[in-house]
Amino acid sequence: MSRPGTARAFALLLLATFAGACSSAASDENATDSAATIGESLILNEVLANEPGSDTNAEFIEIVNNGTSSVTLTGFTLSDSVQVRHTFSGSLAAGQAIAVFGGSSAIPAGLTDAVASTTGTLSLGNSGDTVTLKDAAGTTLDTLKYTSALSVDGVSANRATDGSSTASWVLHTTLSSLKDSPGKRVDGSAFTGTTSTDAGTGKDASVDAGTKDSGSGSTDSGSPATGSFRMLAGNLSSGTKQSYDPGEGQRILEALKPDIALLQEMNYGADDDAAIRGFVTATFGADFNYAWEGTAGGIQIPNIVVSRFPIVSSGTWTDASVANRGFTYAQIDIPGDHDLWAVSVHLLTTSASNRATEAAQLVGYLQANVPAGDYMSVGGDWNTGSRTEAAVTDFSKLMVTAAPWPADQSGNTDTSENRNNPHDWLIVSPALNAFQVPTVQGTVTLPNGLVFDSRVFTPLSSAVPVLVGDSDPADGMQHEAVVKDYVIK
Repeated sequence: MSRPGTARAFALLLLATFAGACSSAASDENATDSAATIGESLILNEVLANEPGSDTNAEFIEIVNNGTSSVTLTGFTLSDSVQVRHTFSGSLAAGQAIAVFGGSSAIPAGLTDAVASTTGTLSLGNSGDTVTLKDAAGTTLDTLKYTSALSVDGVSANRATDGSSTASWVLHTTLSSLKDSPGKRVDGSAFTGTTSTDAGTGKDASVDAGTKDSGSGSTDSGSPATGSFRMLAGNLSSGTKQSYDPGEGQRILEALKPDIALLQEMNYGADDDAAIRGFVTATFGADFNYAWEGTAGGIQIPNIVVSRFPIVSSGTWTDASVANRGFTYAQIDIPGDHDLWAVSVHLLTTSASNRATEAAQLVGYLQANVPAGDYMSVGGDWNTGSRTEAAVTDFSKLMVTAAPWPADQSGNTDTSENRNNPHDWLIVSPALNAFQVPTVQGTVTLPNGLVFDSRVFTPLSSAVPVLVGDSDPADGMQHEAVVKDYVIK
């Protein structure tokens, strides 16, 4: 932000007041809010002023059309206390939301209900500021004035009831396990149709809370009709100790922002649950869950599955071919009607025949444990020397292993440290594969997914906080990350 405040975080505790309202309208010392009567169909709904870390591009303001008809936005503006920061174009349908980010590089992959500020910044102050929404004639539709109350970095403020012009403002984490939900309802589900009135819980009435998934009997976490997410796989340990302590892999994960990550050689700090929880929180967020293999019983290079979505069940299936790691799996309650069984694997370097044996074992585990109709994914360090190895053929019995494969901007699909072998894979079952969409990282779009190499990815400003040498084997980086994006419909 261009005007730093004295605190690194803000909290918004707010009672709404309306223009022309009676004398009982109230406000508190931390924030005031005013929505003009003529603008009650278009309101401020969520604001992230204290960006996570120092990436001011991640600041955002979300507006919602809580009326019953579409609103033409052309000429509408968002301002801070200094100047206009964004001028809208287009329209916003009834019951829909749009989030305006400080910069395009921070817009989450797959989020379509978002735009970058037309001025290139929002410049919201951490210690306090005023956010104003005006129509094309300059009439104020909604205003939020806030002050800093808590030191919470990266947590947005949200209406206590999504889309309600009379709802007070509270920290997002008081309503949901998520820190924010730009362009989405507070629980991360999509805005669909005219907004409904929540019963004071911040949970949207249209979410299928309590509806059972057809495959596993778990409760679905998002909309049963749609949901987007990013998966990442790869061995991103670095240095000389097969760990994530040096920081290169951590920076890459922070930049790529996966919703689900399948990682190998997950050693960090003291190699206990407290250290891994700290790594996950610092790298992904406090709301992320994980299934970590651990280091007990001779496990030296454990696998991990990290997920933004609830993990219904997890564990490690034994790899009979090697003693220092297994096949770590997590049954994940992704948006939609079916769970995803994600497996993080690290196959042997010794020979193609050994890798084929391991692949056959894992196929057997999946066939025996995954309910019909649920999705499957296998990702990680396969150490394969070609895309025609027997291990690949084994996996193709259940999942899609054929081209097109993710690639870097030069078209190279290989992920080994010298970029000459397809060591790292991310494959899914055919039903999920049908929902893959192009991967967008900042200003870069890759049609089949991304192989991320900091040495060739450009512009690197679309992958903050990555440093150009993070993917260099000279710094001990094992392999490159493989990224795919999906939209469930």
